[in-house]
Amino acid sequence: LTDRGQTVHVNEAYLARWQFHRGVLAFLRDHLQARPRAPRFQMADLYEIVQSVVTLAGHSSSQQCPVRKNLPPGLPMIECDSEQLKQVLLNLVKNAMQANAGTGSVEVSANVAGDSVTLAVRDEGQSSTSLDPIRMFEPFYTTKEKGTGLGLAISAKIVEQHRGSIAAEKNVDKGMTFRFT
Repeated sequence: LTDRGQTVHVNEAYLARWQFHRGVLAFLRDHLQARPRAPRFQMADLYEIVQSVVTLAGHSSSQQCPVRKNLPPGLPMIECDSEQLKQVLLNLVKNAMQANAGTGSVEVSANVAGDSVTLAVRDEGQSSTSLDPIRMFEPFYTTKEKGTGLGLAISAKIVEQHRGSIAAEKNVDKGMTFRFT
């Protein structure tokens, strides 16, 4: 390589590694972009979806963090891709459990208003002051030391494909609540 007429020597192994990593990042950026598969809509029991996620989260977590349900009686059947909805809910519950760091609890609740159902996941953790409520749903945005930044991005895309919306807000006392319709 030359720089203003001077020859600059580059370690070929370093250059090869740089090109490889650049290619991996380009692949991730261009091909993943947090794009889940197209949903397969069918009627599903919302109570069963929530129950299966709460049960799975309770058994799969190494953290001692109870997950409570606060669901109104008679939740409606909804048209959705139940596996994708479980993926969204499980991601939010796992994030909430991690935010609690072994203290507090997680609550999954539902609110029915007309034809709309809103699910909420509330934690009692220490909310990060660096958390950007707009960027948190972008691919590769993370505040976790070992996070990929894909969980919330994929969840947001799934919710969008279900013609819904997702948002997060800091709780008045402590922790955060994620809501999606």
